[in-house]
Amino acid sequence: MVPVVGRTQWGKVYRGPQLSDVLKCSDIANETDDGYDGIPEFDIDVDMDREYDGIGLKVVCSLDEDEWSWKDLALDAKRSLAYQFEGDRIKSLVYPLIGMVHSLEACFDLRHKEATTVDVANFWESWEVLAFLAELCGTRLAKDTLTRA
Repeated sequence: MVPVVGRTQWGKVYRGPQLSDVLKCSDIANETDDGYDGIPEFDIDVDMDREYDGIGLKVVCSLDEDEWSWKDLALDAKRSLAYQFEGDRIKSLVYPLIGMVHSLEACFDLRHKEATTVDVANFWESWEVLAFLAELCGTRLAKDTLTRA
């Protein structure tokens, strides 16, 4: 069970680097002629070991809808160009996923201009963001790439 968190009323407004400044498709996925997209192959044993060792992905909170307007923010992100890839030739799953992360960040910044450092951390480690990106991968991206196989 994770706590439901609201926006913090204290703390310094975050003005540091944006995720989109450090997480770029060009740095992560450099597809080559042999099809390698820069992403290591998935190994379930390694992933499970990481989870058992406490190193895996952690969801630390759920966002309070009244204070975060998550549903509106998610709708804004789904209206972005990054989400409109159906029919495009997807070379790698990384590109649309990183594009959606960038869109989420832009929508977050527009709706929460005075977000604190704690707010930014809570947003990215929330159940809502994780579920949104999982839904994108599990339904939209999987369907789009399977139809091209």
